[in-house]
Amino acid sequence: MQTNITIQINKTKLAAAAIFAAKKDIRYYLNGVCLEIGNNGARLVATDGHAMIIINLLGPVTSGTETLEKPIQVILSNDDIKRFKPVKSRNAFANEITVTVEPKQSDGKQYIKVYDNGATFSFPAIDGHFPDYRRVFPRTISGEAAQYNPNFLVKAHDAALMLGYKNPCVNVGHNGPKAALVDIGAMDEVAIVLMPMRTEEKVNGAFFEWVMSDLTKSVSESVELEAA
Repeated sequence: MQTNITIQINKTKLAAAAIFAAKKDIRYYLNGVCLEIGNNGARLVATDGHAMIIINLLGPVTSGTETLEKPIQVILSNDDIKRFKPVKSRNAFANEITVTVEPKQSDGKQYIKVYDNGATFSFPAIDGHFPDYRRVFPRTISGEAAQYNPNFLVKAHDAALMLGYKNPCVNVGHNGPKAALVDIGAMDEVAIVLMPMRTEEKVNGAFFEWVMSDLTKSVSESVELEAA
């Protein structure tokens, strides 16, 4: 039987994960960040169905996992996460929050308590089942080139900045039509998965022949003269 489970989380990691959470999606369980806790650690996971981030919480779980037979998951809503915005401070612990996951109540609801710099917040977790992120995680990368929504690459860059990485490089492990992996320079801490865009059109230099044309002549005339 589950007891209270307590863990320390840095607010920058929670905010970085929230960047990838869905916003007002009909799949309500995606409108937040999943906190997964097990005997050997914890993770934050968020996705909108097209891009996903997984953040490894390297610090130990404070207490409560001794009786866990399998990892538990709770989903923190976007609105609740907004309460815990990271702050700029020289204090190393200014962004540390203590999160306690309480056992499910008789009505099925599960509450989360957060202690943040002297203030305590209590709110219910989203009542839903978060997708199994391991099922879509690519174990191998083919290197086959693909196209990706640039907005998702920007999200990866923003997450890296939130986590404190300066001038991060968003390195995409292309995987053809399958899910790709993105490294932001923190492979032991952060994994990002992107689904490619579907496009049949191939870029061909002939499409842009107009760039090389002489503006004093027609495009067709310029091409003929060059060919001669």
